[in-house]
Amino acid sequence: MAMMMIGDGGDAVREHGFIRLQEPACGAGGMVVAAAESLNEAGVNYQQAMHATCIDIDPCCVHMAYVQLSLLHIPAIVVHGNALSAQVWGVWYTPAHILDGWRWKLRARAEAGAADPADVPCQGDEAADEVIAPAHGPVDSDTIVVEVPVAVSDTVTDLFEDAVQATPAERIFSVIDQLALF
Repeated sequence: MAMMMIGDGGDAVREHGFIRLQEPACGAGGMVVAAAESLNEAGVNYQQAMHATCIDIDPCCVHMAYVQLSLLHIPAIVVHGNALSAQVWGVWYTPAHILDGWRWKLRARAEAGAADPADVPCQGDEAADEVIAPAHGPVDSDTIVVEVPVAVSDTVTDLFEDAVQATPAERIFSVIDQLALF
């Protein structure tokens, strides 16, 4: 399935130098591993041509994904968080992400304005983009304000990159927690 979806990375790898994968419910990282295998079978070095952002709500799955991606030297950010509510409880960087300088590669790509097709916001109804202000003052008895929107992001990637930047440094990279898995 990954070979059908990604193939050899084609135009994205030639144009930008690498592709970005976002996995909002990564489990043990099986789809990311399959994507790496499909790139490898196509003759592309996935360690240089692919970066993954993996998110899962279950800490056990986060640990499994981190170990698998680390052992295969796949550059990735593994986020312990909720992809639906954009809550982040922990962020783990694989050794490949750190050793190969992916933080700067990703930043340079973002500054250059290069966007993956997955990063382009959907072109839909303009009325759907309107933000309705929350009700202030008296509320009808049959109206309930469930949640006030905090921010609007164009993509899932933007949402979690903002959350990672807002996370304190001691929480982002806990060496003791990561080394305990090995």
